[in-house]
Amino acid sequence: MTDGSKGPWAVDLNDTISSTPELMKTLMKGIRDDGHEVHVLSGTDHDPATQEDVAEKKALLDQLGCEQGVHYDKLIAVSGPEKRVAAGKVQYMKHVGAVGLIDDRKRNISAVRKAGFLGLRHFDPK
Repeated sequence: MTDGSKGPWAVDLNDTISSTPELMKTLMKGIRDDGHEVHVLSGTDHDPATQEDVAEKKALLDQLGCEQGVHYDKLIAVSGPEKRVAAGKVQYMKHVGAVGLIDDRKRNISAVRKAGFLGLRHFDPK
């Protein structure tokens, strides 16, 4: 959905939020302040994703100082394996009417762009 609506933005956790947490926290808070929700989408090797997967990802967000209700609204573990994560992210984004995805993986960005969403590729500065 790239029509300028206030749909949610999706943001990847591993190697996106986790690689530059201060920058990403500022960006996510700004997106929320602009009236969008932020949904953290993070792939997992399990199919289906487990409660343990979600708990591990929540613990990482907490460790990075990302607060639910301040920096993000929802945390979603997308079932793997890796090759299926891109399709899972697209499916979720269609379901919620998302605007776009910020992610470090080229495969994920390509998939969301082909589906008509904005895709912003994050590059780790290291």
